[in-house]
Amino acid sequence: MKSVKIGSLVKKMLSVSLVHSSMKNEIELKVHSVFQSGFNMQIDNQLIFIGNLEKGITPFGLHMETSEFLRLKEAVKMEKKLSVFFPPTFHTMTLLANGETFHFDEVEEHDGNLTIHQPFVESKKIQGIKLLTGLDFTEELEENSETLSCLFSTNEEKIERGLTYYLGRGCGLTPSGDDFLVGLLSVDSHFNLLDSQFYPILEKLLHERRTTDVSTMYLRAALQKKFSSLIIDFLSQTHESSFLALLASGSTSGADTMAGIFVGMKRTLKT
Repeated sequence: MKSVKIGSLVKKMLSVSLVHSSMKNEIELKVHSVFQSGFNMQIDNQLIFIGNLEKGITPFGLHMETSEFLRLKEAVKMEKKLSVFFPPTFHTMTLLANGETFHFDEVEEHDGNLTIHQPFVESKKIQGIKLLTGLDFTEELEENSETLSCLFSTNEEKIERGLTYYLGRGCGLTPSGDDFLVGLLSVDSHFNLLDSQFYPILEKLLHERRTTDVSTMYLRAALQKKFSSLIIDFLSQTHESSFLALLASGSTSGADTMAGIFVGMKRTLKT
């Protein structure tokens, strides 16, 4: 039996798109970007990430066994599009690309919800860890950053100033500043550290396309309190294996995300 893991936001995107589609239970996706560990398909100005299971599960992703992923990736690269067929129940799913059919008998949902393990908050694990981040977050980790303090402000202008500084800062599909914000938002989803104005201000800036399409998807998922399985495992289990798995994510994405998590955790110890 072949199974595919589906992020809760993908299920939502496909369902909404199907309402406006003239084809019964079929959605056609176009290639946005292809890289070694996965590829992104575009749907209604949003992205669906397709990859294997080795780097965790994203809330806007479809994840499958490596052998199926590699076959699908090659087929999609040839045709530049992908058709998705599914029943209303989402119990099964069929993908069609370049004349090849990929059928999955079981669709398992990743809801992306996060519960933080309380002993981790009280532990000293967040102290003194050196992270090889894409940007220098030393001042943030030492709580000596004026820009960081803007993020925790209740003043709308200061919040926007802080977000404008971090959004899109750095290189790659997910710039370091964005990964840092995702890490911070993961802690906020449990402890409510940020002012209520933070979320609509960030959504407004994302609408203005202040960063990459991929980062926008991760940040919009975080605004809905949906996170990757790597972040969830790290914050709910706190095992060394989950720490290393998140750290190994991307070139520096895992470390940048962890920097945001550590800053958030330190903040919880003060409140």
